[in-house]
Amino acid sequence: MAVNTSFFKLNDISKDQLNDLWNLIEPDLRPILDKFYRHLLSFSHTKAILGNSNTEGLKNAQSQHWGLLLKNGFDDAYYERTRRIGLAHKKIGLEPAWYIGGYSMLLEELSQIIINKTKAKFKDNSEQQKRYFQ
Repeated sequence: MAVNTSFFKLNDISKDQLNDLWNLIEPDLRPILDKFYRHLLSFSHTKAILGNSNTEGLKNAQSQHWGLLLKNGFDDAYYERTRRIGLAHKKIGLEPAWYIGGYSMLLEELSQIIINKTKAKFKDNSEQQKRYFQ
């Protein structure tokens, strides 16, 4: 593994917690990915890079990536997948600022779903909700 998960403050996350997150976001992931790719295609720079790409295929790959991450954790296969994704981004000329910026929008959407669903789960008990994520 090239980067220790402690760098990202992920070393204490259990597979069960990741699975719980997958169960929370999976039903809403497709509409979020639709919004994500609409967002990317609304900018001339990213639209030029994506060109006539099959966005359905990209959405499927994104969904599979998130599913594998949240079901299997940060295993060696995850690091290999992210390395290949990074190489693909480099090959098409997608600079980190563009995909990091895009992911910020994606993570904002996912975070809102997680917050809303856990808030409902814990009936607005913010202490329980906070412990759920520790």
